[in-house]
Amino acid sequence: MKFKKMERQSQKFYHASQDSKSSTKSQDLNSINFNKSTTSDLGCDSGPVSSLPPVDRGRGAWSFLVGMILVEFSIWGFGVSYGVLLDYYIHSDLGKDKSSNYLLPLVGTVNTGTMSSMIPVLAIITNRFPGCKRFLMALGLVCIVLSLFLSSYSTKPIHVLLTLGVGYGMSGIAMYYPCLSYLPSWFQAKKGLAYGVVCAANGLGGLIFPIITEHLLKHVGLASALKYLSLIIGAICSVGLFLTKPRVEENYTKGFYENLGDLGALKNWYFWVILFCNTIQALSYFIPGLFLPNYAHTLSLSQSSATILLSVLNVSNVFSKSILGSLSDYISPHLIGCLTHFVAAAGVLGIWGGLGAHGMVSLVPFSLIFGLTAGAWTSFYFSMIYELTDDENTTMTLFVMISVTRGIGNIVSGSLGTSAVEWFLYVKRSKNNSKFVKEKENLEKNSSTSSIDK
Repeated sequence: MKFKKMERQSQKFYHASQDSKSSTKSQDLNSINFNKSTTSDLGCDSGPVSSLPPVDRGRGAWSFLVGMILVEFSIWGFGVSYGVLLDYYIHSDLGKDKSSNYLLPLVGTVNTGTMSSMIPVLAIITNRFPGCKRFLMALGLVCIVLSLFLSSYSTKPIHVLLTLGVGYGMSGIAMYYPCLSYLPSWFQAKKGLAYGVVCAANGLGGLIFPIITEHLLKHVGLASALKYLSLIIGAICSVGLFLTKPRVEENYTKGFYENLGDLGALKNWYFWVILFCNTIQALSYFIPGLFLPNYAHTLSLSQSSATILLSVLNVSNVFSKSILGSLSDYISPHLIGCLTHFVAAAGVLGIWGGLGAHGMVSLVPFSLIFGLTAGAWTSFYFSMIYELTDDENTTMTLFVMISVTRGIGNIVSGSLGTSAVEWFLYVKRSKNNSKFVKEKENLEKNSSTSSIDK
């Protein structure tokens, strides 16, 4: 009996020890799983919790956003403000050149269109050599300043096209795209807010740069104005370059095709609908900003009136992109896009087309409505893409393709708008000539009948 009692006690002790070991082991496993989940939430699979800065918050994310705002403000803000320079060029000695009617309006769309359509080239380079992003950003900054400086010595329209159009566009995207490629790693849950605020800086630049440009043109002339602008844009971009830093160290182990992400998203019909709508939107969006200043001049309005129209158009972009871009995180971007563009189309037909000849009374409300509605489109890009994928590499690949279609529509819209204006003027001249011929014939008939009566 004593032996059996000792045996039962030993068995109890054995089971108790086994239970304590298993509980200790489960606690260790739970702590390991906790560490893994914590590090995975921060965007990495292993390593200490503090190895990467947090996503959507923290000093790193917000300083990156400030830097991105400065880059967008200067590069794109100056690009969309070309209408002020266009009006000055047309009524200067450059406007007397035979090619000026076609080449000078083309500069603005080639400028921004080159930045959009050159994104695939930058994507290929940065995917193959990710370590060159910082170098490209610095090189782009230097070339931006150089393009603006050289444009001050332009004596023919083709010189303006090569410097402010092609040169500035290629330089601008060389700096802009590497900065933008860091955004998906910094912002995920607040992607619509982040990109909306960045796009709003475009409108803010479009508000401020026309005022600066007009002031410089009045006081120092065209050549000196472009030199001062090169210094201003260079200084702002330098601060932006310092602040836009990557969250994750560049991966040198992946190949080119791996960095493209999951190309299966290209088989989704929804993505091709986005591309089609984006191209159509780009064909129409850039025309008002390009031709409003010159249209105001044809109505004998002052130069400041043209600047006011551009400023109203661009400042309304600030509110539309930031507010509607944030809403796209919670409401379908397609619904917002359909409603806003319906209102924009009604504004073009009803206000600019129907009441535009009434001057500033009608043109200011048109600029405000068009900017508040059509201006928000680009802030929906990442929200639309994230409905297809949440992979960073795939996101940037799809963004590249969307940007290309926007660039194509941008460039074509300049030629399309110029052709439309020339056709309208031709029809108007033809009607006036035919009216003049009819009046002349009537006068001849009246004179002949009066002579017969005599």
